[in-house]
Amino acid sequence: AAAALCDAGEAGYFEMLHVALDHPDERARYAAIRALKGAETCAIRPLALNALTDASERVSSAAIDAFALIANQQDLPVLRAALASPYESVRLMAAESLASFGDSSFVTTVENALTSTNPAIRRRAAQILGEFGSVNRAFSILPLLADSTSAVQRSALDALVRLRDEASAEAIEDLLTSDRRDIIQAATNALLSLRGDAALSALSTAFESDKTYTRLYAAGAILKLQNSPDTQGEMDRKRPN
Repeated sequence: AAAALCDAGEAGYFEMLHVALDHPDERARYAAIRALKGAETCAIRPLALNALTDASERVSSAAIDAFALIANQQDLPVLRAALASPYESVRLMAAESLASFGDSSFVTTVENALTSTNPAIRRRAAQILGEFGSVNRAFSILPLLADSTSAVQRSALDALVRLRDEASAEAIEDLLTSDRRDIIQAATNALLSLRGDAALSALSTAFESDKTYTRLYAAGAILKLQNSPDTQGEMDRKRPN
C-alpha cells in the first residue's frame, strides 16, 4: 500500500513505511525497503540507516542497496561500518559502494568474499575487483579459475582481463584443457585480450590440441592477433604451420 502511494506521489507514505519497517513479519519489512529504493530520495536516509541493522539478511541487504543509491562522501563512515555486518551480502554491497567512491577499504572485504561458500558472492566479488581493483591484487582472483562453478570461472577470467594482468596467462592456459567448451572459449578470449608473449605461446599450444573446438577457438584468436598491428611481428615468429 505504501509503495502504491509512493508511486502515486501521495503524502504520508513515509510514515506508512516507517510503520512497516517495524513490522514483525520479514516480508513486510522487505517490501517497505523495496518501496524506499523506488523513492530514490534523501528523505529515505534515516529509514534505510535503521534497516541496515535488521535481524534479517534479506532486509539488511535491501537496505544497503537502497542506501547506496543516495550515499555521498559524507556517508563513507556508514558504509565502512557496514563492512562489519554479520551478513556477507551486506558487507559485499557496502564494499562495492565504497569502491565506487575510490575508498580503498573495500579491498579486504572483497578479497575475503572470493572464498565464500556462496558462488554468487564469489562471482560478484571477482567482478568488483575487476572493475575497481588494481593489477597488483590480481593474484587473489587466480584461485577462482579452478572454481567448481563455471559462471565464477568466467567472471574471474573477465576480471583478470579488465585488470590487464598479463602474468595470469599461464594460469589461464590450464583452462584450455577443460571439459567445458564455454570455459575453453572464455579462456581463449581472455588470452586474446591479454596478448603478451605468454598469451601468444598459450594460444599456439592450444592450436595443437587434440580437441577440434579448442583448435578452432585458438585458430580464431591467432587470426585476429595476426591482423593486429600490435602483435603482427610476434605472431609471425610463433605462427603454427
